[in-house]
Amino acid sequence: MNWKIHLSTDDAWNEKEFFSRVSKGVGGLSEDKDSMRERVLKERSELSLSDILEKSHGIYLNLISLDQFKKSHRIALYSPVRGEVRTDSIFFKALECGKEVYFPKVTGSSLSFYRVFGLEELAPGKFGVPEPDSGAPSVEPRELDLLVLPGVAFDCAGSRLGYGKGFYDRFARVIPLGKRVGISYKFQLQKSIPTEGHDTDVGSLVHEQGIVFCSSKLGGY
Repeated sequence: MNWKIHLSTDDAWNEKEFFSRVSKGVGGLSEDKDSMRERVLKERSELSLSDILEKSHGIYLNLISLDQFKKSHRIALYSPVRGEVRTDSIFFKALECGKEVYFPKVTGSSLSFYRVFGLEELAPGKFGVPEPDSGAPSVEPRELDLLVLPGVAFDCAGSRLGYGKGFYDRFARVIPLGKRVGISYKFQLQKSIPTEGHDTDVGSLVHEQGIVFCSSKLGGY
């Protein structure tokens, strides 16, 4: 078997693309995105409601201990669906601390974030995900102090595997890495995520058992 990965001179300077090729393996040795997505989503679908609530509470406690949360004024959350980490406790804590909280709404191929004062303001939108009203105050990506990202899987390098639509990849690209925090269950933390150049990284990852700071990618908060 040929274990070599052939790279051009240009590839040697593209660190992200290089490690993307390595993570995908040679001859099918590593999972591709679709296989990993299917496997992790299957495991997540098997969580009981009590598991989701217990793990989400641990994630909540770890998230609110972050300096990024404590120092933030404008926070972007998401509405959980299909077994995702619950964000309601984070929302209520943020309001209690006097922070502004924004939720995403799908518009075409883009995400726009609108301020929410109560979860009852959210209503099912595209893909059945609860969304805010487009008449609410909006926020530009650069105005956010903290973006909390969902994901199918993450790794310790900060790579993120989403659902394949690219909504967060497009929205988050102008937000500094230190302001992007992923939240997931511990089992969603993988050894390595197969990535491409357009994929969105996170500066830190919070799960129910702790916090992973992706220091190699962070240039400071």
